[in-house]
Amino acid sequence: MKIGLIGLPRSGKTTLFNAVAKAQAQLSTYAGAKAEPNHAVAQVADPRVAILSEAYKPKKTVHATIDFMDFPGVEEGSGKSDAFSGARLADARKSDALALVVRNFPNETGKPPMPAADLARIEEELGFADLVATEGRLERIAADLKRNRKTPGLEAEGKTLERIREHLQAQKPIRDLQLSVDEEKPLRGFGFLTQKPSIAFMSSSEDLFGKSGAALDAMNKLRPSLEFAGKFEMELSRLEDPAEVKMKRYLRVLAENIREAYSGERQVQICVESEDITLDIATAMPCGLMVTELLTNSLKHAFPPTMAAAPHITIQLTTKDEFFDLVVRDNGVGFPEELDAQDVASMGLKLVRLWATHQMGGTFTIQKGEGAIIHVTFPRKSS
Repeated sequence: MKIGLIGLPRSGKTTLFNAVAKAQAQLSTYAGAKAEPNHAVAQVADPRVAILSEAYKPKKTVHATIDFMDFPGVEEGSGKSDAFSGARLADARKSDALALVVRNFPNETGKPPMPAADLARIEEELGFADLVATEGRLERIAADLKRNRKTPGLEAEGKTLERIREHLQAQKPIRDLQLSVDEEKPLRGFGFLTQKPSIAFMSSSEDLFGKSGAALDAMNKLRPSLEFAGKFEMELSRLEDPAEVKMKRYLRVLAENIREAYSGERQVQICVESEDITLDIATAMPCGLMVTELLTNSLKHAFPPTMAAAPHITIQLTTKDEFFDLVVRDNGVGFPEELDAQDVASMGLKLVRLWATHQMGGTFTIQKGEGAIIHVTFPRKSS
């Protein structure tokens, strides 16, 4: 899969690129108009692949990869010229999906961040770029028709492009236009930017992270949007010392990201109660994956609309003798009485049990009653 990162200059786009691809791209000078795109290939880290590989013993284990292209900052009005629609973003048109990045942190000018407005500007520039490509092709089709090079396919393509032009002129993305399979077929070579799947990312400073709900709501009205703490995520991805993951900070950022992604209109309070614990990467990764699965499970299933109490989830990471204790509890509907912790049907809980017992050499227990409680213990020193 190829993902193109697009944003305004100094929006945190290259910070996201460095974080997800574990790259070392320069940040300060990258916004120059003549800069070339940054490129990196990231392996998708999925412990489930290692578990399956160990179980089935294949001759070769191949992990999925993602190609990331970080494009120079989009200047206002660039969609109307070759700066955005021509060769410089030819690779963007070849991307399978786009990540649109907007700023939510102070910049050197002192101008306050306006994430929703910036996202609208990016969408407008993408639309301009597609409009330029559409009108160019329509001009060539008109020239061919004047030369008597009329074919059913050419006429059909022209009619579809006329619909697309009208749609773009109304400042609407092509993805919102209902096209038949026959209409879409001749368009595949264009790589229209507003036709691609896309998601927006709000790059927040640590002091604004989790405090910009109104801005994120406004962005979600334009595009599916997520918030991330760019600088923190980049620093975390660059850790080389195997004992440098500060779990209290990491769990707070992780919990807030998941809450924003899954809680929808109903606000769910997530409280992280962790000691000042530092874990090596090999232990922190499965620990983070377990918390992700457990939080996601609670946010999806624990709090029905009819529930009167305010939804609440607590994450606790503490030390006890030679073990770490990880507890995730909620005040939701709880687990059914017949649930067997050693024979759970949920794939997510199965993975948590496998990570806890097989990968980390610990224990996994479920407590039933009011709300759900998952208790994982694992050794302080990996065996």
